[in-house]
Amino acid sequence: MNLSAIIYIAIGLSMDAFAVSLTNGMMVKKLRIPYALKLSVFFGVFQMLMPIVGWLAGVGFSGKVSAVGNYIAFVVLAVIGGKMIMDSHKQCKCDEIQGKSEESSLKIIVCLAIATSIDALAVGVTFACTGVTLFSTLVMYCAIIGAITLVICLAGVYMGRRFGGILANKAGYLGGAILLIIAVKMLIQ
Repeated sequence: MNLSAIIYIAIGLSMDAFAVSLTNGMMVKKLRIPYALKLSVFFGVFQMLMPIVGWLAGVGFSGKVSAVGNYIAFVVLAVIGGKMIMDSHKQCKCDEIQGKSEESSLKIIVCLAIATSIDALAVGVTFACTGVTLFSTLVMYCAIIGAITLVICLAGVYMGRRFGGILANKAGYLGGAILLIIAVKMLIQ
């Protein structure tokens, strides 16, 4: 995998967290910098750690499936991308903001970070199946994913505060489309 593919994967993976960040930005009565940073750091860290966990799980069986690794990557990325699009479609009807709320607690932020990074776990398995064999390379890829997610989520919180109603439901569609494009590219290779 080349660097541009990792960047596109990172952008695609971060769209769920971006949508949640937008929503949080819309819902907070008074947006404070420490809260925005805390939310973004948690999303970035979990998006960075989950592919490592997935890679560790995938390394055990990647030798057995290396001949079909690109097909596995295609299926996993296509399913994740399709699921993101379907989830976004379902949420379009449900995400009306009732009123402003207080900042989310640390427990809620951790749960949101885990929930939005489950797809990154599956991407870690695809890394193992597509030839990422060096742990240092994996860590570099995951650091890129985490950093991009952090920046996108930080921007999302502030964008949510400013333009939330317009953008909230579009992020999942964009992320899903990006992952579907990458899936097709993996199949073609």
